[in-house]
Amino acid sequence: MVIRGVCKRVRKRIFIISLAVILVIAGAVGIAARDRRTGPDGAGYDSGQGGAFEQPPVGIGVGQTAPDFTLSLRGGGSVSLWDLRGKPVLLNVSATWCPPCQGEFPEIQAVYKVYGDRAVILGIDIGETESEVDGYYDRSGYTYPIAYDPYGAIGTDYNVEFIPQTWVIDANGVIVDYIPGAADYDAFSASLDQALGE
Repeated sequence: MVIRGVCKRVRKRIFIISLAVILVIAGAVGIAARDRRTGPDGAGYDSGQGGAFEQPPVGIGVGQTAPDFTLSLRGGGSVSLWDLRGKPVLLNVSATWCPPCQGEFPEIQAVYKVYGDRAVILGIDIGETESEVDGYYDRSGYTYPIAYDPYGAIGTDYNVEFIPQTWVIDANGVIVDYIPGAADYDAFSASLDQALGE
């Protein structure tokens, strides 16, 4: 009986020690997984692989991966957002009939002249026919790239309920800034500087 009691106590202690070891290991694995997901500064880098980037989930908020789209380009061809990775993107959604949009078109053109070699400046005209868009831009003389979105294809993914709206996306496809409403050169350039790490 004494031996049996000793054996029960030893088994109980072994069980408790084993459980404690398992909990310590599980905690360490959880911390490592968190660090791999967000990195030491919460920036979404994998600290276990020399800083390799881990893509955040898709969404339209700052810190999320911008939803992909493919649209026809004014002048020919098409553009896919994910094909633009490697350079920051200033993505402006507007329409030619919209007065606040018209007010920021010269600002975007100025940004294009300064940043066009280091970043992609892309306007998306939403809800208008190609002929309407071409007529306006032919008269205006603006030269930054414009994509046609006559049926509002990006409207759902980007939750476009008003225009203009602008997203600034870094070279990895992650949104670094969102500008609701009309903006000026200073606002656009500050966001692009952030995306460029300047």
